[in-house]
Amino acid sequence: MATSIKISQLPEKGANLEATDLLEVSEFNGTGYVSKSITGQEIIDSVTGGGVTNITTNAPLSTTGGTTPDLSISEADASTDGFITAVDWNTFNEKQDELVSGTNIKTINGSSVLGSGDLVVSGGGASGIHALVKPRTGQAIAPIIGGGGLSTGFATANRLTAQPFIPANTFTCSNLFLNVSNFGTGALARILIYSDLNGLPNTKLYESANLDCGTNGIKTATTSFTFTAGVTYWICTHASLGNGFTTFTISNILGFLAGGLSITSSYIYTYTFGSAPTTLSGQSNSTSTFPAVFITPA
Repeated sequence: MATSIKISQLPEKGANLEATDLLEVSEFNGTGYVSKSITGQEIIDSVTGGGVTNITTNAPLSTTGGTTPDLSISEADASTDGFITAVDWNTFNEKQDELVSGTNIKTINGSSVLGSGDLVVSGGGASGIHALVKPRTGQAIAPIIGGGGLSTGFATANRLTAQPFIPANTFTCSNLFLNVSNFGTGALARILIYSDLNGLPNTKLYESANLDCGTNGIKTATTSFTFTAGVTYWICTHASLGNGFTTFTISNILGFLAGGLSITSSYIYTYTFGSAPTTLSGQSNSTSTFPAVFITPA
């Protein structure tokens, strides 16, 4: 089919086609010519595809829509997806790889350092001073360093006495006990355990109920306290009256220098008998004997 084009308005040579230009087209339909007019804008639209009329996006992209839409993306934050800055990228890129117990992080004595809390590394042997032989169930042990004998001494009313205990083996006890050798009517005592901080008793870990010391004999405090090898504990007694107790011979206890050149056998504190403080302070040095506390392994 032959098509002839008749242009009613022709742009100047070299000029761009304008939207307002009008062109008249005649098309032979088999029997005659049919004429129709088209604008420059229609020709432009047919070439360019008509332009953008709508656009949709998914987050984090956003658009203003329309024939000339603006596209944008916001910076990411804790709750919104988006782009990250170069500073953020460098921060992320320098992060530690995920720590996986037993894969890229070692365990210590079967325990991982992952997680919260304190990881106590137990020693054994030379890491402790007392209980060098693994304690046997039901066989009492004492915080002494030799095989010397026992003696008798008198407590002082309202005095709390602390002696270090550093077990070479980890064990759980079934009870702690002391022995009254010269009772005082109405006398009471308590057995306590404190933690260590820089060579001094620090935080209370255990305190027994009142032990009736109004008669002679063994006074027992039942507890399932666990002693960890190599950790320093302070075994303490607190008496209400000055009655007599079985004591350790001075030559068989762990003496230490606590200032000057005098060997100290224990630290002493003065507190009204009752519930001892959570944290001990204001200690004095003692070179005397003190009530002996024995420990029975479970």
